[in-house]
Amino acid sequence: MKNLSPTEIRILKSFLRVLLPRSNKIPVDVDEIKVVESLEVQFKALPRLIRIHFKLGFRIFQWGGLLYGAKPFTWLSPARQVGYLDFWERIHFYPLRMMLRLLISMCYVNYYSQPEVYQCLGYSLPPVTVKRERAESNNLVIFPKKDIFLKTEVCVIGSGAGGAVAAKHLAAHGHEVVILEEGDFFDVNNFNEEPYDIVRKAYRDGGFETTIGFPLIITPTGRAVGGTTLINSGTCFRLPENVLEKWNEQWGLDISYKELAPYFEDVEKTLHIEEAKEDVLGNIGLKVKKGIEVLGLQGHPLRRNAPGCQGAGRCCFGCPTEAKKSTNLNYIPEALRHGAQLYANCRAETIIPKYDYGAEVIGTFVDPKTGQKCHQIHIKAEILILAGGSLQTPLLIKKNQLLLHNSHVGRHLTIHPAAKVIARFDEDIEGWKGIPQGYCMDEWREAGINFEGAFTPPAYSAAAVSVSRQQHRSLMENYRQCASFGFLVSDSGQGRVVRLPTGDPLVLYNLHRQDLEKFKKGIRLLCQIFFAAGAREIYTGIHPLPRVNGMGDLVIMDQLKMKRTDLDLGAFHPLGTCRMGSKPNQSVVGPFGEIHGLKNIFIADGSVFPSSLGVNPMVTIMAFAARSADHVHRRLTH
Repeated sequence: MKNLSPTEIRILKSFLRVLLPRSNKIPVDVDEIKVVESLEVQFKALPRLIRIHFKLGFRIFQWGGLLYGAKPFTWLSPARQVGYLDFWERIHFYPLRMMLRLLISMCYVNYYSQPEVYQCLGYSLPPVTVKRERAESNNLVIFPKKDIFLKTEVCVIGSGAGGAVAAKHLAAHGHEVVILEEGDFFDVNNFNEEPYDIVRKAYRDGGFETTIGFPLIITPTGRAVGGTTLINSGTCFRLPENVLEKWNEQWGLDISYKELAPYFEDVEKTLHIEEAKEDVLGNIGLKVKKGIEVLGLQGHPLRRNAPGCQGAGRCCFGCPTEAKKSTNLNYIPEALRHGAQLYANCRAETIIPKYDYGAEVIGTFVDPKTGQKCHQIHIKAEILILAGGSLQTPLLIKKNQLLLHNSHVGRHLTIHPAAKVIARFDEDIEGWKGIPQGYCMDEWREAGINFEGAFTPPAYSAAAVSVSRQQHRSLMENYRQCASFGFLVSDSGQGRVVRLPTGDPLVLYNLHRQDLEKFKKGIRLLCQIFFAAGAREIYTGIHPLPRVNGMGDLVIMDQLKMKRTDLDLGAFHPLGTCRMGSKPNQSVVGPFGEIHGLKNIFIADGSVFPSSLGVNPMVTIMAFAARSADHVHRRLTH
């Protein structure tokens, strides 16, 4: 099931020839580069549901040729194959459109990841200078040669924004701490690899985690030492005060901003958070700034955890200069220096709550080279802290049947659904030179829309655009002239995480109709900003109106009766699946993250937040994790 069959490879090769023919600007024959081999490697990393979807999609596409030309797709003449793909691109039925979109997106990712292709676009990885400020933490990561049996005060599952902070604070207080991390350890030596390779290694499910619903939304998260902090954009916001007030009113939390302030300050000091420097904003930041000023709006550089940033443009693929202070560079090394133990490539599988102490945890190690399960670790912990993130923590709880009578586990999921537009200018922009997410406009934040930068390498820019293949080729051939910017929405609706009988997660999420209007407004304003800055055409991400060529076309956008399935969206901040509250019948954890009804088992990740934040959540997750850790420390010492 994890491999493509010879028949599927034959269909894939024919599909690639039609989708990506040689052109004057990209004189590359798809049969002469390793697209199929690359796609086969990626296919093995995909989640089971996506693999099934992919295989089924190719079969449907193959045999659908019978209805079009009385022959399967691969039996049609080259000219008829082109016509058949054109026919599919005109289909409006959403399930079939999404099926084709998945096939095409995966082909684009693997095609535009090839050096022979992206070099034709003028793209290259910017040179960087590495300044080391630490000893190799990899030397402190333990990978055993036999089963391990431990007794400890605290076991932390996860090493991202929540787990790393909790582990560091407790270790610094002198407590015994063991950290289990499912992913591998990566450092600067890995981050000079191709972005495609980093996605395959450091992202969960090869970067293809997705929601199921209307519309389908890619929701990537990290799986590595450092968690998603390793592969996020480095944008730093505090929790908005009005959101905390809402939590206190609706869920009885009684948490004051004065109480949180020292935790925010400590996080900001540890991460060296500062405003992005203008000299590394890049041409996109300057274009957006110009457009915002022409329209009489206000924008500013974002606050980021990247002092000394060189604008390498690869934040989401691991910082190649270590300027971005992900937790593998600060909290994890500090925890280890205070005596904590870190076990990477170790998946926590079994949790047995105990009455006389927190829990017994059993984890399984996976060899990172072979993917084979090997030894186990058995831990008896006085305190257990779950910090696997909003998609994995509820799965672990459900798998171990820890809260059979709490219906809120896995529910109330918010994700900050996000959109972006791509603008093409007459002059070269070279958007990969500079911070991908370095500038913002937050005037509309109160309305639930937060504008931030969003630029990616060719492979992922290509996968994000859904237009005809002729328009797509034109866009990518002019990649040097392209700029993109986006926004996230504070979602009004909620989704849920379900554990399938196979153990796989199923993330269900439908965009709320109230948020649909936010996207329409946000996309329209971004088009206005880019046209004010001199753009010649803009790709909107709206299926009925994928491209606009001037301000006059925005009138058409105003008249559109847009549906949820007309949007191409992503999401990067899953939250809320084990929400916090004072009442067990309304929540999963209490004000300090302790699970209702399970003494000494805590949650310290974004799943505890009762609602959407409306801003990037990393700093807030860290502050709340530190607050929970202090509460655990008090319990252990009294």
